Amino acid sequence: MDNLDSTYLVVLASPEVSAGELQLLARLGARYPVIAVDGGFAWCRQAGVPIAYAIGDFDSLGYVPREREAACRLTEKPMCARIDTADVRGEGAFSEDGALLKDAPGDTFQTKVFPCKKDQTDFELALDLAQRLGAHEILVFAAFGGRPDHALANEQVMAHAAESGVAVTAFGENFALDVLCGPSELRLEAQLAGTVSLLAMTPEVRGVCIEGLEYALHDGTLSARTSRGVSNEFRGAPAYISVESGTLFIFHSLNSN
Repeated sequence: MDNLDSTYLVVLASPEVSAGELQLLARLGARYPVIAVDGGFAWCRQAGVPIAYAIGDFDSLGYVPREREAACRLTEKPMCARIDTADVRGEGAFSEDGALLKDAPGDTFQTKVFPCKKDQTDFELALDLAQRLGAHEILVFAAFGGRPDHALANEQVMAHAAESGVAVTAFGENFALDVLCGPSELRLEAQLAGTVSLLAMTPEVRGVCIEGLEYALHDGTLSARTSRGVSNEFRGAPAYISVESGTLFIFHSLNSN
């Protein structure tokens, strides 16, 4: 995470985000440019982070953000039936509990609006945007809550981005997901307790090596049709995971010490 120009945060519209996730978003959002995806705009406002881009059809958010404004003053027909002009406030956006969401200091952003009827999700469009902007690392927030089909689709497009050469990490409540595409390796910081689960996202992931966890593996193969790789455990030492070919999802605990 050293190159500020090549790391982007992408914030989605999960209906539930923990206080810990918002704290991490606030810390990283002060350092890296942020792409707010539809309702993720409200999470960014709650975390107080500046936004570089707001993207999507904005059916979840309920209004279309405009540059230099917390909420739009619509001058044209909404693109989505669920965006009601009666819900658009000219003085600021409101969260579900009615709290006014203020602009973050120095916050100016570009808005990219897409129709509801399209072949890509808002998240996929956001990942495409980050890659066009030159991202080599993408950190994802609010990707796992809500509908399970949305969560699975999010995981699929994260895998595609990683296979395009971008380092992808997604954060949930007390866990993170790293996407590893072979040939590559990942080091996990030592934890006294916590789990690590490895899931193949291609039919097979070959040349899998695991060191530093409770269950080691050398030059193994993980299949997308078995549960082998689930619930390995930290044991107080750094962990090393490498693959020769294929795409591997690595779910691991955070802050278990």
